[in-house]
Amino acid sequence: MLFPDAAAPHGAAPESSELISCAIEGDAVVSQWRLRRGQDSIDVRYELRIMGKTLVIDTLAPGGKVGAVSFGSCEGLDDPRAIEIPYYSYANGRPAVLVFKNSGDTLFLSAHLDWYRSNGSLPWGAGKVNADKLSANGGVLYIPRTDGRRNDCFERFFVTVGPEFAEHLPNIPNPPSPHKKITGTHAWRAHGAGNRDNDKKYWHNIWRHGMRQVLITDHETCWRDSGESFTFRTKAAPGKGGDAGMADYSRYMQDTLGFVYGPYNNFTDFAPVNEYWRVDLISRTAENQLQGAWARCYAPKPQYAVEYCAELSPINQQKYRFSTAYCDVHTSVTPWSRTDYDHRVPGAGTFAATYYAFGEIMLIQKAAWGGPVYSEGPHHCFYSGLTDGNYAQDRNYYLPERPWLVDFDLLKMHPLECNFGMGNLEMFYGKNTPLGNTSTELDASVDRFIAATVAFGHPSFLVNVGGLRRTLRGYFLLQQLHSRYTQANIAAIRYADAEGRLWNTSQAIANRAYERSQLVLDYEDGTHVVVNGHRQDDLSLTLDGKTITLPPNGFTGWTDDGSVQVISANRNGLRADYAASPAYLYVDGRDLAFQRFPKAAGMGAGVCRRD
Repeated sequence: MLFPDAAAPHGAAPESSELISCAIEGDAVVSQWRLRRGQDSIDVRYELRIMGKTLVIDTLAPGGKVGAVSFGSCEGLDDPRAIEIPYYSYANGRPAVLVFKNSGDTLFLSAHLDWYRSNGSLPWGAGKVNADKLSANGGVLYIPRTDGRRNDCFERFFVTVGPEFAEHLPNIPNPPSPHKKITGTHAWRAHGAGNRDNDKKYWHNIWRHGMRQVLITDHETCWRDSGESFTFRTKAAPGKGGDAGMADYSRYMQDTLGFVYGPYNNFTDFAPVNEYWRVDLISRTAENQLQGAWARCYAPKPQYAVEYCAELSPINQQKYRFSTAYCDVHTSVTPWSRTDYDHRVPGAGTFAATYYAFGEIMLIQKAAWGGPVYSEGPHHCFYSGLTDGNYAQDRNYYLPERPWLVDFDLLKMHPLECNFGMGNLEMFYGKNTPLGNTSTELDASVDRFIAATVAFGHPSFLVNVGGLRRTLRGYFLLQQLHSRYTQANIAAIRYADAEGRLWNTSQAIANRAYERSQLVLDYEDGTHVVVNGHRQDDLSLTLDGKTITLPPNGFTGWTDDGSVQVISANRNGLRADYAASPAYLYVDGRDLAFQRFPKAAGMGAGVCRRD
């Protein structure tokens, strides 16, 4: 518990504490304390329960005097390390799982916020190990509303100590997506409207090359021609044919080509030139200023955003008859970055008000379109299942170079939704990172992106760099494979060491084998995947008496029933690609050599579809 203190980043610790009472009440130990700092005092009630291996700590302090609730820090751990988790970030810092030794055994320690119950304004993550501090997480700030008052304090923290890494992953008790048979079987692409005739020609060319299971969402330009408002809209861009042009394009994409198609929309960015604009629709900062958002926009109040989503989405569906939609930004920002401090609104000063509003928007969206709703990521873990999919990006973790620790994604997010690709290639590698100056270098960049997509159990992003041949590669290597593994839960996750020995995640973190990003993944439906995410070393191992050798960025996948077999690896010393499935055969010798596989052969790229 921290007192407000402008001179300290998160607040100041009490100078003294007095125990008022301590008793057992039901399944909880309840203690009440009076904390003092200078002339100020806070009465706080702690309720402590054990659930499994987790200590559940409820902190209650009415009165609006609390500046922050902190997880605190650890001391005396032997050989500690902080393990950061891909796709689990607070934006202003990342929680971490601490791994340490205890009498020769390996233990883990984690600390998580219950974001469903918090009455706070702004969590901060602080998982780190350094000379003077060991911490698994930060805490939650209570920031004054525009009337100068702080909210009553309530927080629930989960602190776990145990030997199994999976016990330390945060739970996401959201309802699962009802649309995984769509999101998991289609390659995804955003395609902002330009010239509608040219757009039709582009997508017809994708279709005629056999890429039929594709889901496309439009972007801002379907609503705007220049810098005008692009959200809270029902009128399509006049320069692209207006409403009639949008309706015609929607029918062409869905009825003629058979794709899943829908619009861009967004209830987080609101422009003053919009027809619905009112100043009182905008969230306030703690300083009582209009809260900024995207360029030329402000952040709408979350409650109003829900109302406008519920009003406008059915209008757009009636006019254009979509089958999906992209709801931008909602999972890119964190709920706490859009906290509305306007004291006049319900939930003022709490990030929970934003979180529940954004979640409701996603439920309204999927009901309106009768299909999946996507958002931007990377903070999509909190919304998993409320969204049906997101750009599977985590730029802050920087997945091209850091370990592919897949457990949180596969165990907690994968059962709820299908996040695509690794985002797009720019999200994966970074905006200013070149993908290669030669065809070989570009191939390596695309191969790594595809291999990571498979490792994390995602459906594909329809690759749009390096020409049509690489688009074909990304589609035909993955589509039938991810149509299987996205529909099943993970059964086993194993990491390989340099000698090809396999370890479960807890062992692999202890001996650091997970840092090699070499994985063997088994799904409950009998789908299996082996991925080599190491940047320099081959992966060589034996599974069920069969030797598998993969180069950097190589992978293979198969099903127990033999219907799907995919490999992207070296053959006769040269990289080649092959996929055999009920839907198609695909082969690409990459113009390096004529390569023979069980059901197809070629030096170039070839596809045989089974209609």
